[in-house]
Amino acid sequence: MVTGHVDESEDVADDRAADAALAAVEREGLFARERDGAFDFSWYWDSLGEAQAHIAEKWPEARVPEEVLAETQRQMARAGGGARVRATARVVISRWRRLGP
Repeated sequence: MVTGHVDESEDVADDRAADAALAAVEREGLFARERDGAFDFSWYWDSLGEAQAHIAEKWPEARVPEEVLAETQRQMARAGGGARVRATARVVISRWRRLGP
């Protein structure tokens, strides 16, 4: 069950800058994109506290809205023992080949 989304909006500027840099080296003929792909990557935790600690350590710029935390807590309580927290991210991967010297 989806209870909400992690706010990673602080990363948007960095992502756009990286995309622009890759487009520039491709446009300038320095590198050629050979292949693209995408996949879902999921993290699992046994508790909301574990998830929060991991996110704070590994994604310090990410924020989990209070309403998402509250809804996750409600759903875990409703599910009873054995419920786990999961976060999933869509990962885009590309293979590039150097063209220049």
